[in-house]
Amino acid sequence: MTTTHVALLRAINVGGVTVPMEHLRDLAFELGWTDVITYLATGNLLLSTTQTATAVAERLSAALRAEYAREVPVVVRTPAQLLATLDRVRPVFAHAEPRRVQVAFLDRDPGPDADELLGAFAPDEHRYLGGELALHYPNGQARTKMTTSAIERRLGVVATVRGVATIEGILVRSGVTPVRDDLDRDS
Repeated sequence: MTTTHVALLRAINVGGVTVPMEHLRDLAFELGWTDVITYLATGNLLLSTTQTATAVAERLSAALRAEYAREVPVVVRTPAQLLATLDRVRPVFAHAEPRRVQVAFLDRDPGPDADELLGAFAPDEHRYLGGELALHYPNGQARTKMTTSAIERRLGVVATVRGVATIEGILVRSGVTPVRDDLDRDS
């Protein structure tokens, strides 16, 4: 059975590895995947395949390593999983400006003590939601200590972070319409 997957590449085109989106699409087709779409230049790849999420992550990461001689971790979710994540994240930080809310997608479950392991980063907030971390940066991310690297180091995981608006854009391109209750807010 063919499944739509969303491959979220970590740290490309932001000072690490430069991967043109056209090349990423070509690579996905070479791997035998169909319905290939990229969204933004930050490594969001939609694809269809009969392969598992784990196989997609491993194959894409290996292909990128072969092509660029650098590790490019990949975290994979389905559109349904992305939508469920948004449904869990929105109420947690309902008080926050949507543009200040991010999601860290983790490659594995760090366990139920993830929030304790991560520790405090005041004024920034986090909440572990099983597979993802909901993140709130009230003053923006420019000077935060709650970086992706800090999350990875403290939890022993690979993480890649996307904003709520980016997740919504990915969902729209996958054919899923995210419901937003914050459309009347200024953002």
